[in-house]
Amino acid sequence: MDEVQVKDGKEKGYNEFSHEFFDVFKGKDVTVSIRFAKPTPQATERAQKQMMKSPNLALKNLCLSAVHPDDKEQMQETFKEYSGLASTFGGALLKACGFGELGN
Repeated sequence: MDEVQVKDGKEKGYNEFSHEFFDVFKGKDVTVSIRFAKPTPQATERAQKQMMKSPNLALKNLCLSAVHPDDKEQMQETFKEYSGLASTFGGALLKACGFGELGN
């Protein structure tokens, strides 16, 4: 999967995360950009605990906890259309907090 690009946000404390992919079902390129703040330690800990039950829900909730208020509704609609984006953006948020993939 492609890396999520992060740009400095216009509003202090938020950064824009963008992801581009080709929607083969619609035959078009899609770019999704959402502004997020750094998740709190409590939010990342909650996501880790939820991972065992439902990884996608855990990452969706992590995104909801950090999304810019003006982007929240659009993010939820976009996640309904492209369910994999919760994992994509949630993973990028975790990576920005220092989480990584260790091992082979």
